[in-house]
Amino acid sequence: MFGLVLQLVLLFLLFTRRMASQLWLFTVLLCFYAIRSILLFTLFTHLSRAAYASLYTGLSLLDLLLQIAVAIELARVILRFGAKSLLPRALLVPIFFLLSAALTVIVAVVLPAHSQIPVDRGTIFTGFLFVQLFAWSLTVRLSRWRQSVLAGLAGIGAAGILSQAARSLAAFHHNAHAFLLWSYFNAGAYLLVVLLWIWLAGGRISLSSIKARILLRP
Repeated sequence: MFGLVLQLVLLFLLFTRRMASQLWLFTVLLCFYAIRSILLFTLFTHLSRAAYASLYTGLSLLDLLLQIAVAIELARVILRFGAKSLLPRALLVPIFFLLSAALTVIVAVVLPAHSQIPVDRGTIFTGFLFVQLFAWSLTVRLSRWRQSVLAGLAGIGAAGILSQAARSLAAFHHNAHAFLLWSYFNAGAYLLVVLLWIWLAGGRISLSSIKARILLRP
C-alpha cells in the first residue's frame, strides 16, 4: 500500500508540474502500475486462485510490453539529443535488444534448471536493456528529469536481475529466509527509486519558482 501511495504522489507531481509530457510513455507506465496495484488489491478476495493467477499473468505481460515501449521512447530521446557520428547511432538500439536477449538466455541457462521458482525472463531482459540505455545516455546531454528516469530504471533493472537470480538459487537450495530477503530487496529498490523521483520532481519546481520570483522582483 505504501508503494501505491508513492506512485500516486509521483503522478500528482508529474501532472501538476507539467513534467508528464517529457516522457509520456513512462508516465503511462506509472499510471499502469498504480491501476494494477489497486486492481490486484481489490480483486484478491473476489477471484478464485486460478482466475487471479491468470489476471496477474496478463498484467505481467502488459507490464513487459509497456517497459519495452518506454525503452524505445528513451532510446529515441537519446538519439535526438546525441551528436552525429559516422556510423548510424540508431543501429545501437536493435543491438541493445539483441544483447539483452542473449544475456537473458545466458542467465537462465546458468541458473539451476530445476528450481521451484524459475527466473522471470521478462524482468531480466528489461533489466539488461535499461542498464545499457543508461550507460548510453551518459554520452549525451539530457535534462535532469530524463537522466534521472534512466538512472532509476537502470537501478531497478539491476536490482531485478540480482533479485531474480538470488531468489532462484534460494528456492533451489530451499532457503526460505534468503528467498524472502531478496524479494524485499527488489521491492525496496523500487520504492527507493520512486522516492528519489518524487524528490527530484518536487525540487524541480521549487528551484524554478525561486528563480522566477527573483526575476520578477523590481
